[in-house]
Amino acid sequence: MRIGLRTWGSDGNIRPMSALADGLRARGHTVTIAVTSIDNKEYRPLAESLGVVLRPVGRFDPSGEKYEGLAAKLMELSPSSILKQFRLVMETLFEPVEEEMFHAAESLCAKSGLVIGHFLLHPLHAAAERSGSPM
Repeated sequence: MRIGLRTWGSDGNIRPMSALADGLRARGHTVTIAVTSIDNKEYRPLAESLGVVLRPVGRFDPSGEKYEGLAAKLMELSPSSILKQFRLVMETLFEPVEEEMFHAAESLCAKSGLVIGHFLLHPLHAAAERSGSPM
Protein backbone atom coordinates (compact mmCIF):
# COMPACT_ATOMS: atom_id res chain seq x y z
CA MET A 1 0.00 0.00 0.00
CA ARG A 2 1.10 3.57 -0.63
CA ILE A 3 1.18 5.46 2.65
CA GLY A 4 1.76 9.18 3.00
CA LEU A 5 3.11 10.62 6.23
CA ARG A 6 2.96 14.33 7.00
CA THR A 7 4.75 16.09 9.82
CA TRP A 8 5.86 19.52 10.95
CA GLY A 9 8.33 20.69 13.56
CA SER A 10 11.84 19.74 14.57
CA ASP A 11 13.59 16.48 15.47
CA GLY A 12 11.09 15.78 18.27
CA ASN A 13 8.28 15.56 15.73
CA ILE A 14 10.06 14.48 12.57
CA ARG A 15 12.24 11.63 13.87
CA PRO A 16 9.32 9.63 15.36
CA MET A 17 7.43 9.96 12.07
CA SER A 18 10.59 8.81 10.28
CA ALA A 19 10.73 5.75 12.55
CA LEU A 20 7.12 5.01 11.64
CA ALA A 21 8.02 5.38 7.96
CA ASP A 22 10.86 2.89 8.43
CA GLY A 23 8.57 0.37 10.12
CA LEU A 24 5.92 0.68 7.42
CA ARG A 25 8.49 0.33 4.64
CA ALA A 26 9.94 -2.74 6.37
CA ARG A 27 6.47 -4.29 6.17
CA GLY A 28 6.36 -3.81 2.41
CA HIS A 29 4.59 -0.46 2.08
CA THR A 30 5.70 2.36 -0.20
CA VAL A 31 6.12 5.39 2.03
CA THR A 32 6.39 9.08 1.26
CA ILE A 33 7.01 11.49 4.11
CA ALA A 34 6.31 15.20 3.64
CA VAL A 35 8.21 17.32 6.15
CA THR A 36 8.06 20.96 7.18
CA SER A 37 11.17 21.56 9.24
CA ILE A 38 10.88 24.65 11.40
CA ASP A 39 14.67 24.83 11.77
CA ASN A 40 15.36 24.08 8.08
CA LYS A 41 17.21 20.90 8.99
CA GLU A 42 17.86 18.64 6.02
CA TYR A 43 16.13 15.27 6.54
CA ARG A 44 16.76 13.84 3.08
CA PRO A 45 19.80 11.77 4.17
CA LEU A 46 17.73 10.20 6.95
CA ALA A 47 14.87 9.40 4.58
CA GLU A 48 17.25 7.92 2.00
CA SER A 49 18.88 5.74 4.65
CA LEU A 50 15.42 4.41 5.52
CA GLY A 51 14.41 3.83 1.92
CA VAL A 52 11.50 6.27 1.96
CA VAL A 53 10.75 9.25 -0.27
CA LEU A 54 11.00 12.65 1.40
CA ARG A 55 9.14 15.75 0.23
CA PRO A 56 10.29 18.95 1.96
CA VAL A 57 7.46 21.46 2.33
CA GLY A 58 8.16 25.12 3.10
CA ARG A 59 11.33 26.97 4.04
CA PHE A 60 11.90 29.51 6.72
CA ASP A 61 14.31 32.42 6.59
CA PRO A 62 15.80 32.42 10.09
CA SER A 63 17.35 35.81 9.39
CA GLY A 64 13.91 37.33 8.87
CA GLU A 65 12.61 39.71 11.49
CA LYS A 66 9.73 37.37 12.39
CA TYR A 67 12.20 34.75 13.57
CA GLU A 68 14.69 37.02 15.27
CA GLY A 69 14.42 36.61 18.98
CA LEU A 70 11.58 34.08 18.81
CA ALA A 71 13.13 31.90 21.51
CA ALA A 72 13.64 34.94 23.75
CA LYS A 73 10.03 36.03 23.20
CA LEU A 74 8.81 32.57 24.12
CA MET A 75 10.96 32.52 27.25
CA GLU A 76 9.71 35.97 28.32
CA LEU A 77 6.18 34.62 28.54
CA SER A 78 5.40 33.10 31.90
CA PRO A 79 4.99 29.31 32.17
CA SER A 80 1.30 29.89 32.81
CA SER A 81 1.03 31.55 29.39
CA ILE A 82 1.22 28.32 27.40
CA LEU A 83 -1.59 29.43 25.10
CA LYS A 84 0.24 32.67 24.32
CA GLN A 85 3.39 30.64 23.58
CA PHE A 86 1.41 28.30 21.35
CA ARG A 87 -0.17 31.23 19.48
CA LEU A 88 3.25 32.81 18.93
CA VAL A 89 4.67 29.55 17.56
CA MET A 90 1.69 29.02 15.27
CA GLU A 91 1.73 32.61 13.97
CA THR A 92 5.47 32.57 13.38
CA LEU A 93 6.22 29.01 12.25
CA PHE A 94 2.96 27.51 10.98
CA GLU A 95 0.88 30.20 9.30
CA PRO A 96 3.60 31.36 6.86
CA VAL A 97 3.62 27.91 5.21
CA GLU A 98 0.03 26.84 5.88
CA GLU A 99 -1.14 27.17 2.28
CA GLU A 100 1.93 25.34 0.97
CA MET A 101 1.29 22.59 3.55
CA PHE A 102 -2.30 22.26 2.32
CA HIS A 103 -1.21 21.84 -1.30
CA ALA A 104 1.40 19.26 -0.27
CA ALA A 105 -1.29 17.43 1.71
CA GLU A 106 -3.60 17.39 -1.31
CA SER A 107 -0.82 15.84 -3.39
CA LEU A 108 -0.03 13.31 -0.68
CA CYS A 109 -3.69 12.31 -0.40
CA ALA A 110 -3.99 11.90 -4.18
CA LYS A 111 -0.99 9.55 -4.28
CA SER A 112 -1.63 7.53 -1.10
CA GLY A 113 -4.09 4.87 0.00
CA LEU A 114 -3.69 6.09 3.59
CA VAL A 115 -2.32 9.26 5.16
CA ILE A 116 -1.01 9.71 8.68
CA GLY A 117 -0.11 13.06 10.12
CA HIS A 118 0.99 15.17 13.03
CA PHE A 119 -2.00 16.10 15.17
CA LEU A 120 -1.59 19.85 14.55
CA LEU A 121 -1.70 19.58 10.78
CA HIS A 122 -5.22 20.72 10.03
CA PRO A 123 -4.22 21.24 6.36
CA LEU A 124 -3.76 17.44 6.11
CA HIS A 125 -7.06 16.78 7.86
CA ALA A 126 -8.84 19.15 5.45
CA ALA A 127 -7.16 17.64 2.38
CA ALA A 128 -7.97 14.09 3.52
CA GLU A 129 -11.59 15.00 4.16
CA ARG A 130 -11.91 16.76 0.81
CA SER A 131 -10.39 13.83 -1.10
CA GLY A 132 -12.04 11.07 0.91
CA SER A 133 -8.63 9.66 1.85
CA PRO A 134 -8.51 7.45 4.93
CA MET A 135 -6.56 9.02 7.75
